[in-house]
Amino acid sequence: MLFAVASMVVAGCLEIKRYEAVEGGRLYNQTINGKNYIAAETSVLWQIPQYGLIGFGEVFASIGG
Repeated sequence: MLFAVASMVVAGCLEIKRYEAVEGGRLYNQTINGKNYIAAETSVLWQIPQYGLIGFGEVFASIGG
């Protein structure tokens, strides 16, 4: 459960940084299938720690169960 809590904290921090990027105007236009989207300037690599923590949590939960 500690890993799950840590993952939620990391995800919350990531969302705070993403909202700060949106408010700061650090945005870019992205075109997908002819539609224009506005996205925050945040790399997907920032999600690696939270997925790693969820993975560790799942491993330890399956060992105990």
